Amino acid sequence: MKPGTGLRKEISPRYRTAIIVFVCLEILLLAFGLLLFDFGQLFKVTLASLIPFVWLTFWIVWKRPMNPTKIDILFIQYGHLLCIVAIFAVGAFR
Repeated sequence: MKPGTGLRKEISPRYRTAIIVFVCLEILLLAFGLLLFDFGQLFKVTLASLIPFVWLTFWIVWKRPMNPTKIDILFIQYGHLLCIVAIFAVGAFR
């Protein structure tokens, strides 16, 4: 197998900083969701929206590992908030 053709890829340092921002924001959101007195609804929504968001993040990094666009970086940093709003919206019309 040629180098660089396997599953292991190098990623841009810009992704690393975006992922660090995401992890810090995720910790805050999960802690906030645990502290609210809404019977765990925000916590459950945060966990449920984490699955598609992480999948999309892996897909973005896999497609453009060395040259992320500004939208990619913004989505990785703050896109989880959009996923939470989308999950709430879907749950409201259920």
